[in-house]
Amino acid sequence: MSANETIGKFPNLFLVGAPKCGTTTLHHLFTQHPDVYCPYRKEPATLIGTPVRQNGFSMGYSDYWAMYEGWRSQRYALDASALYFASRSAAENISTFSPKAKIIVALRNPVEAIYSFYYEAKSQSHEKQISFEEALEADDARPEGAGVYRPRYRQTFSFTGHLNRYRELFGPENVYVVLMQDLKRSPQDEYQRICDWLGISTDVSDTDFASQNKAKAPRSTTLAKFILSPPKALQRPLSKIISKEKRYRFQTYLRKINFREEQYPPMQPETRGILIQYFRPDIERLEQLLDRDLSEWKM
Repeated sequence: MSANETIGKFPNLFLVGAPKCGTTTLHHLFTQHPDVYCPYRKEPATLIGTPVRQNGFSMGYSDYWAMYEGWRSQRYALDASALYFASRSAAENISTFSPKAKIIVALRNPVEAIYSFYYEAKSQSHEKQISFEEALEADDARPEGAGVYRPRYRQTFSFTGHLNRYRELFGPENVYVVLMQDLKRSPQDEYQRICDWLGISTDVSDTDFASQNKAKAPRSTTLAKFILSPPKALQRPLSKIISKEKRYRFQTYLRKINFREEQYPPMQPETRGILIQYFRPDIERLEQLLDRDLSEWKM
């Protein structure tokens, strides 16, 4: 693909993360809204790369554009990719390709989010360390930008710098911040506020507000690895007879039946204390930026 090649349309609504902060629930809500076109795949993560320099794990640009061919009369088309939040290249690419986009950012207590993200990465075989504490220690030795799919923990959940990047690129008026605590306490009210901000219907009377992407663990780690990365010898023949969308939907189905809800063990009190102190300055900067009391994040 040449640098000058332009094919298809880019979406104009981006749910950019942060990971484990309610993006799956928000995506679930938008899939039910008649004014928002949602393609079949959540987390394409395409705009971390460029049309001429793509990464190995995300959806390629040609397939990405193909997802939006069905976008017709809806006011918005959505790309929900939580890995965009901490990615400078993603923010810049969105600004280049969709400069008038609306950006939604979901945040939660970073100590809770980082712990949940570790277990999610572990359940999907992206994290090899046995304990959370070992993972944090190993994480400190990783170079910045290493492992795009499993970015550095502390860097990802230091929110203010990432949020400011989007506010500077798109303007504060085009960036909406959702706090997971608000979404949990009153999902209908928070969703209606988002719809009002977007200028779309706030009639959500028929919307399913069930929480999505709860804590889970694989029944079979072997199957989880197979779903994540099927053998190339199997991928090639299947790609000739089954569309990408159908293969993705089948993978999603396998993932759903292979995972069970499971509560994570409590975080070690000493580790929690260390992380609270680490994130406290960033939380205080976020309080000023949002004009919001986030004291419960500092306890």
